[in-house]
Amino acid sequence: MKKNKKKILIVLGCAAVVILAAIGVGMMGSKAPAVPAQAEAEDEIRVSALNPQVGDLEVTTEFIGKVQPDESVNIFPKMAGTVLTTYFKVGDTVRKGDLLYEIDPSDVQTQVQTAQAAYNLQVAQAESTKGSGIASQKLQSSSSFSQAKNGYKTALDNLDTYNEDTSLDKLEDDMDDLQDEVDEMEDYVARLQAAVKQAASVGSSKELQSLKEQLASAQTDYAKLKSTYETVKAQWRATKDGDDPTLKNLRTALRNAATAMETAEESARITEELAIPETENIVDATLASAKAGLDAAMKQMEYTKVTSPIDGVIELKSVEDHGQTAPTSPAYVVSNKEIMVVKFGVPASALEHMTVGDQVTIENGGRTYTGSVVEVGSRLDEQSGLFPCKARIDADPGELYSGISVKVTAPTAKAKEAVLLPVDCIYHDGGETFVYVLTAEGTARKTPVETGITNDETIEVLSGISTEDLVIDSWNATLVDGTKVKQVGSEGADSPQGPAAPQGEAQSEAGESSSQAGEAPGQEG
Repeated sequence: MKKNKKKILIVLGCAAVVILAAIGVGMMGSKAPAVPAQAEAEDEIRVSALNPQVGDLEVTTEFIGKVQPDESVNIFPKMAGTVLTTYFKVGDTVRKGDLLYEIDPSDVQTQVQTAQAAYNLQVAQAESTKGSGIASQKLQSSSSFSQAKNGYKTALDNLDTYNEDTSLDKLEDDMDDLQDEVDEMEDYVARLQAAVKQAASVGSSKELQSLKEQLASAQTDYAKLKSTYETVKAQWRATKDGDDPTLKNLRTALRNAATAMETAEESARITEELAIPETENIVDATLASAKAGLDAAMKQMEYTKVTSPIDGVIELKSVEDHGQTAPTSPAYVVSNKEIMVVKFGVPASALEHMTVGDQVTIENGGRTYTGSVVEVGSRLDEQSGLFPCKARIDADPGELYSGISVKVTAPTAKAKEAVLLPVDCIYHDGGETFVYVLTAEGTARKTPVETGITNDETIEVLSGISTEDLVIDSWNATLVDGTKVKQVGSEGADSPQGPAAPQGEAQSEAGESSSQAGEAPGQEG
């Protein structure tokens, strides 16, 4: 440091003074009265001292940064095409929404017309399907269910009728009635047979012929009654044993009719609850797809007009009238220069102590600007090996143009409410750091200390002393532990502005005084 260089010069000066003094004495040849060494060592050393102050200390570091607008937009077209007209050039000021240039819309207009026709067709088909189409589905399912329901009712009625006509009690009654009729007819036939036999014995042919005809008719009726009786009897037995085929057929027909009715009912439910909604959903989806196609075509039409998304100044223009434009490269760059920032990179050691809101200075071309940190990066830039930070430049940035490099001075270490001393109070010897404290007995006490951060003038003391101690801040080559000292100055001891600047001046004066006295340096041990 400059202070240390000065002390080395003082040492050389002191040595020269001693040598010249010795030469002078030899040349004069006179005998000056000798001063005993013990007496000289016991003389008090005049020193200045101060109390450590409590305050904040900040260490700054210089970085290289680049100025740019806080808001800058690369404007890419969203479609390729031929440029019809451009409306702004580099340096022009634009407002948000201003039309920058137009792209030929001819091809897009054809797409819009095609999409509109497809959408209109889908609308017509949707109206037809949701109208007559769905109504026809409902009518068909309803008709099928009605027919199945009527078939079931007919089968049930047939079975009920047959059951009524073929019940066991009724069949038994019919059997009894038929048996009586058969018995009566059998008696009647027997009587006719006896009459025919009697007439034959008498010899009346006319009467015999009549009786024979009656007998033949009675035998026929008897046979029919007997057959009917046997049929009813067989039906009674089948009904009683459950083997009536007609009854089985009627019951089977009823089951089939019930199944058909249930199927038709379920089909009607599916049509109403599932098929029709699915049809409507398909129609809606198809219509939505056509509408999306139309909207996309209309959006493409909007893309033929390229506007500025922000207020700002045109910094780059890469399109010209009747030229080509594509989404692969920016057509314009618009920057809002009302707020300018400087971006710079810092190492991890500095990042630990940097926070948003820290004040910085920006220097360029002999001019200095102030600013504040607005972003502190947390991800390393692999290319630079630094963490990106950004500071906003206060007030009017003047001639700080976009892209220029500047020097940024930012705080990289901080100590709050720390015990502070001027750096010239600190001694180093063989890896030991210490100060000299002025004791109440008037001696210098060597006191080891632990130090923290430091700048060119002030250092943080972490331990070893307190604000109550008087720390010697003047240098003397003969100052060692236990040396008798006398305080002759205490500049900065009660200063409300801290020890840094005033004590630095006091240290310089004390050093010059000591060099004139022929004292040797010792602060560096």
